[in-house]
Amino acid sequence: MGLLTATGMTGARFPRSPSTCVHRRADYESDMDDLSALGKLVLWSGLGLAVLGIVLIVVGKGLLPHLPGDLSFKVGNVRVFLPLATSILLSIVLTVLLNVFLRR
Repeated sequence: MGLLTATGMTGARFPRSPSTCVHRRADYESDMDDLSALGKLVLWSGLGLAVLGIVLIVVGKGLLPHLPGDLSFKVGNVRVFLPLATSILLSIVLTVLLNVFLRR
């Protein structure tokens, strides 16, 4: 009587050669690399959200200066502020910073 195989039928044993074990270990290590990449993604996403939160707090308290190109007008009880110059300046600064840090 033979040993049970994966299909439940009797027959030969599963191969337990060292090459099979090494192959399984390589798969495990590649899975760990995937988790490492996922961890880095979560970390950078969290840092990005933290920076966005700080920016929103600063903007909400009015700590950013109003540049000459920013538009502000009031109609009745509604005040509208369009930070055009601030947006352009922020875009230029972020473009320069991202090009400096993300160039490879």
